[in-house]
Amino acid sequence: MNSLRFWSHSLSSFCFILVSTVQADAQIIPDSTLGAESSIVNSINGTPNTRLTGGVTRGSNLFHSFLEFSINNGQGAYFDTSNNIQTIITRVTGNKTSLINGALGNLGNADLFFLNPNGIIFGRNASLDLNGSFIGSTANNLWFKDKSIFPANPSLKSLVLTSSTPSSLEFSENPGLIQIVGEGNRLADFTIFPLFNPFNVPAGLSLKPNNTLALIGGRILSQGGVIRSSSGRIELGSISSGEIELNKINSGWAFDYSNVNLFQNIELTERSLIDTSGIVGGSINLQGRSITLDGGSTVLIQNLGDLPSGNITVSASESLTVSGISDDPRFITPVIAAIAGDDLNIKIPSTFLTETIGQGESGDIKVSTSKLVVNDGAQILTRTYSTGETGKIDIKATETIQVLDFAPTLPVVFSNISTATFNSGDSGDLTLSAKNIVASNGGSIGSATFNIGNGGDVNINATDITLTGVVPFLFIPSGITGATFSSGSAGTITINTSSLSLIDGGRLGTSTVASGDAGEVTINAAQFVKVSGTVPGSINPSIIDSSANIIDPALRVELGLPGSPLPIIPSGTAGDVSISTQNLLVDNGGLISVRNDGQGDAGSLTIDSKRISLNNGAIVASTNGGNGGNIDLLSELLISNNGLISGSAQGDGTGGNLTINSDLIVSFNNSLFSANAEQATGGNILVNTQGIFLGEDSKITASSLLGAQFTGNIEVNSPNIDFTKATLDLAIRPEIERVTTSCNISPGEAASEFTRPGSGGIASNSDSFGEISVATTSQANLQAQQEYYLDPETGKPEKYPNVVGWKNNPDGTIAFTSDPTEAVQTKAFCSKAASKES
Repeated sequence: MNSLRFWSHSLSSFCFILVSTVQADAQIIPDSTLGAESSIVNSINGTPNTRLTGGVTRGSNLFHSFLEFSINNGQGAYFDTSNNIQTIITRVTGNKTSLINGALGNLGNADLFFLNPNGIIFGRNASLDLNGSFIGSTANNLWFKDKSIFPANPSLKSLVLTSSTPSSLEFSENPGLIQIVGEGNRLADFTIFPLFNPFNVPAGLSLKPNNTLALIGGRILSQGGVIRSSSGRIELGSISSGEIELNKINSGWAFDYSNVNLFQNIELTERSLIDTSGIVGGSINLQGRSITLDGGSTVLIQNLGDLPSGNITVSASESLTVSGISDDPRFITPVIAAIAGDDLNIKIPSTFLTETIGQGESGDIKVSTSKLVVNDGAQILTRTYSTGETGKIDIKATETIQVLDFAPTLPVVFSNISTATFNSGDSGDLTLSAKNIVASNGGSIGSATFNIGNGGDVNINATDITLTGVVPFLFIPSGITGATFSSGSAGTITINTSSLSLIDGGRLGTSTVASGDAGEVTINAAQFVKVSGTVPGSINPSIIDSSANIIDPALRVELGLPGSPLPIIPSGTAGDVSISTQNLLVDNGGLISVRNDGQGDAGSLTIDSKRISLNNGAIVASTNGGNGGNIDLLSELLISNNGLISGSAQGDGTGGNLTINSDLIVSFNNSLFSANAEQATGGNILVNTQGIFLGEDSKITASSLLGAQFTGNIEVNSPNIDFTKATLDLAIRPEIERVTTSCNISPGEAASEFTRPGSGGIASNSDSFGEISVATTSQANLQAQQEYYLDPETGKPEKYPNVVGWKNNPDGTIAFTSDPTEAVQTKAFCSKAASKES
């Protein structure tokens, strides 16, 4: 990064010196290739400008040819045309770069093609004074629809000038540089208000509305350059070799890169601006190999009218990097500073942004690349501040998408890819597709609503997804989120991946802090889901959730939310969470939950995983005033080591129901399965299993503080385990019900079932309402723990290969065994376990 900035500043200084020194040498010299119809340079009396006449007219085309073409600061060069000329086609046949530091224009309404294969540099004082479109290019040849050609090097091609329409630009190897040097944008971003965009300040390279401004050449470098075409089209194409097809359209010209062999780089630095904002938002297209947006540079479409906006399209064959912010206050006027209130709003992140202020939709942002990096506070956004909907964001990366870190000088500005609505218009959907997606140190991916408009859906398709860490001290998590801060509903989140990891405070989920409902969360992970750890130095967990939250009043003020500065109790409901995977690991404080801190219901939580491992982790559905969320777990193996599975309710909320369908359940080290309530009825617990092993310090409970009559039902169905040896004398041991399990069912016996009778769970002479603890002996419990282990590399539970089955101990309990002669051979659980190992 430091190296990049060093070279960027060095090139800027060099370019400034270069452009400044061309004042004495800049000149426009016609060549002789057009014979008697050569271009003519005329001084305009009393002005520093020149009029360019002559040239060859063919139909509505006017051809010019120059040996050199440069314009001094304070000067202007204008092509003189008749009314019937629609296209001016100009080439430079010498070997010098064109240095444009004054005005380039025409005296009619024609489009201007300007070709110089040696390169084109637009200085700080360069401007375009045209009524039509402008195509500046370092192409070698311009082809026409009738297959004729206008070459930049006339010695290589026979010259046949035509009245046909231009059809393509042809590049050989190493075409010249196109460079734009300027003062940078003067944007101010207030976040909860539209971007402050002072049109035509500075003017930079700009056109009249509804026209195309295209710069197509070799490497393209903008250092503070400002390029504008209100309601029109802007095209930046960086080509090494190949051919670009041209098509005439209403707003100028469109370009097709299908026949390009190799691309080069586009670099936008030092608050560069690409802008097609207007009454109808225009379109922007960037095509290159590696494309970089740095130092507060912005690609912007702001829609001010009633019609749908155009789109931002970026195609980078190798990489797109959006990086950093600019805190350069040189162009912030006292009026803007007064509105901003402090420096926060004038520190512009590097941004791709479409937003609507009028009634029309904002544009989409479409990105196609191999690698996308958004870091150091940069952002890709679509927003609406009106009844118009926001555009969609669709990013496809063949390798990686990385959303990393925060602005080092301003940590509250964190890197993000997001859609948002601040009015009644709905927020657009966000779709990311890549092999690997990473968000770290506060990097955020998501959609939000701050008003009555609904949030957009978030759809992620990847091979591997990792969400890790937070912004230090501020604890803003890295995550994939959908949120509502008002009455609009949050969008849904759908994850399709092979593996998903949330580490050190990473978050994936939807939320509401007001009356809008949180969206659903659906995760399909072919291999595993890992939710691990907490924020270093904090109790905040890595978490997958859907929640309704009470947020701090200070944060409400910061976000400008209704009710500020008073706390608001959310009335919206939490959404459902559904996870389907082969292996689920929740450890070291990790959490999966549905929660409602207000009066609404908690959502339901459904997990379908062959192996579920809780190692100091939790799966929780909780509510404060509504109905507790239901938890449904389906697995072949459920291991809980100091784990919590809870459908609890605080306040006057009703406890949620807990249903577990698992072939084998192993629970130890203070693990708890609960459906408790405080001031209402506890939930019900249903466990269907082939075998359940609970340590002496672990329990299942469905209690209520209101008393036994409000306790929920607990039902444990284990058809292949004989509970007849259990001691059920609760009058003797009312504090806990202990059941030692055995496996002595004979073939043909009816399946055993253990059910807590009655609505209150246990007999009225017990003081431990709604609790059950099923325990093995210490030896069997130890072996039950030891049969499975967590692979340190994959985080998945694995089975020790030497365990072949189950045996009956003399005291009626069961234990694992590695001796096949000891293994019980029945149709009961032991024989099934043994057969699974065989």
